[in-house]
Amino acid sequence: MKAVLCFLLIFAGPVFGDPNGDFAACCKNKNISDTCQIFCNYVSKSSDVLQAFTNGKCNIEIDGPSFYQCLENEKDNTKCCKAAGVGADASLDFCLDICDGSKPLKSDMKYFKCKPFEQVIFNCGKDSH
Repeated sequence: MKAVLCFLLIFAGPVFGDPNGDFAACCKNKNISDTCQIFCNYVSKSSDVLQAFTNGKCNIEIDGPSFYQCLENEKDNTKCCKAAGVGADASLDFCLDICDGSKPLKSDMKYFKCKPFEQVIFNCGKDSH
């Protein structure tokens, strides 16, 4: 019984990670500001996060690139986003950039136009754990 329990703790733990804990740890490791770290979870509403970047709780230039890397679990979730319709409108295809957490996102106000996809982008990040 003890051997089975040890196996589960050692091997199942990384497989069934804690998305919110991973997101928060990533933000902390990337030195995201304290006022922005409170949004480093998948429980926060995506609209609240967007508002935090709009009203200055999160600094778009300082916190933005790292925040979105952490949101996407530092993985390229472009396929997930495409499958959910992000980038289908050619005039908003740059929204797919947000889905690629494997590299820092360059700060640009154009990403505020991606609001229609904010929940899909959040979900793809969460589902990548």
